[in-house]
Amino acid sequence: MNANPSIYQPPRVVSAVGLGFLAVFAGPVAAAAPVAIRDRAVDRVALVGGEQILGMFAAPPADGTVTLYVRRQWLKKHQPALYRKTAAGEDDRRKQALEEYLQRLKTWRERRPEPKLLNDFIERSIRDVESRLQGAGDQDAEAGPSQLMVVEVLAIKVKRHDVQPTAVRRLLGLAWQARLDDAEDLSAAALAEKLKEQAVDVEHAVPDLSDRFDIVPLDDRQWAAKVALIEFEILVQPHFQGTGGMLVRDDGDGGNRPPLADLIGGMLQDQLGDALGDLLNPQPGGAGDGGATKQRKAANEALASAAEEKATGVRITYLDQDIANRRVTVTDTFYALMPGNAWEAIWRQSSTAGIDVAKEMNEDELAADPQVAEVSKTLKGLGIDANNELFKSALRFGGATQKAVQDSDRAFTEYLLSHTRRLIGPPVPLPSAAR
Repeated sequence: MNANPSIYQPPRVVSAVGLGFLAVFAGPVAAAAPVAIRDRAVDRVALVGGEQILGMFAAPPADGTVTLYVRRQWLKKHQPALYRKTAAGEDDRRKQALEEYLQRLKTWRERRPEPKLLNDFIERSIRDVESRLQGAGDQDAEAGPSQLMVVEVLAIKVKRHDVQPTAVRRLLGLAWQARLDDAEDLSAAALAEKLKEQAVDVEHAVPDLSDRFDIVPLDDRQWAAKVALIEFEILVQPHFQGTGGMLVRDDGDGGNRPPLADLIGGMLQDQLGDALGDLLNPQPGGAGDGGATKQRKAANEALASAAEEKATGVRITYLDQDIANRRVTVTDTFYALMPGNAWEAIWRQSSTAGIDVAKEMNEDELAADPQVAEVSKTLKGLGIDANNELFKSALRFGGATQKAVQDSDRAFTEYLLSHTRRLIGPPVPLPSAAR
């Protein structure tokens, strides 16, 4: 296209001789520069020996062992020595893993004859594993090599690592699920466009890769974590949440959820003093080191209560209203009962929302919430105008709390689903402190 559309220029004719002349002096066409890692959707580990591994971290990098999910064909092409080491003995490991699954499932069935919903799941799983074992030697029954592999490297061999944001890494998972070629080399934007062409909802879809791995043996801690997650997913309990030293039971129906009035009341207590605060929030949380001590005590009491019910997995959600910085943080922790009957946190996620998010919400709708109306009624009874700036600030804290809780719920749901869609799947990644 001409730079100036008002001026017509006839097309130039280039002779064959001219083309040859250009080819001689232009040389070979330069290959496109590789996309910078920061613009891709992959995580990267650079080893001290110079090797690089591209994939997805199974858990945040930490001391000990670094675990990644890596596409088999990528590993085979780019790191053949590591591929041979990782793939060695796959058939034997698969059979060993299935035999261990069967024995552990039978032990699980003896321990959990009730409730029926959980026992039915265990029975179906036993039949599935028995069927897999029967067909283990039948070549026609083999599905072929798995698409993804679990690669472990010692942390002391890692020179550096690059971790993508969760939303970006999710694009890689969706690309793997869609079996897009060379997903590791493309930019996140290019991956998103390719996924959209396949009608994938890149904004909300959650990848399911649980059937893309080979069957591998689990150690006792990994099995305990898997059992805890599955029992929690099926039984939807126990879940405790609260603020400060206050934790109450909330097993999914919201009936026992700490009322928004209490949370807003806690904020008002700090501003108006203990007398009014006691009326609005009779069980206030602590602050500083004292608050942390109260939280630990409340968590220990919740875990002890769960142990009495023979639960193996517990979710605890804490809400922290940071008035000085005008934000709310929700911290979600999932505890699994490990061998030796010790509770260990195997997943933790924090979601923060500033009170400015409430400005984008309809404050009239927030004020009409029955729980918020309860606070408003109490204020009016004390002769305080519910339209004053303090109450509006508390109202915005309520909106920020709702936002942070929603984000936290979404993150936990994705984590739970990723490890409970199928019993036989990749090991549950455990933080180094819990290994």
